[in-house]
Amino acid sequence: MILEETEMSQIENAVTSSSKRIYRKGNPLSSAEKKRLSISRKKTTHKELNVFIQNIHKESLQQLCEHHDPG
Repeated sequence: MILEETEMSQIENAVTSSSKRIYRKGNPLSSAEKKRLSISRKKTTHKELNVFIQNIHKESLQQLCEHHDPG
């Protein structure tokens, strides 16, 4: 089966345009937008916790969190 030249170019365009990732089209995200999207993804599986602790306890808490980090 022989395809006409216009049909062939349409097929090539469809393949190349669909294979590109969405984030590569248009402007790149700013750091604020990246952070906002990251936080919105985390909210589905994590709970936010904002606390003030004494500096002397910070290191031990960080080590505890790193030790129990599932990732």
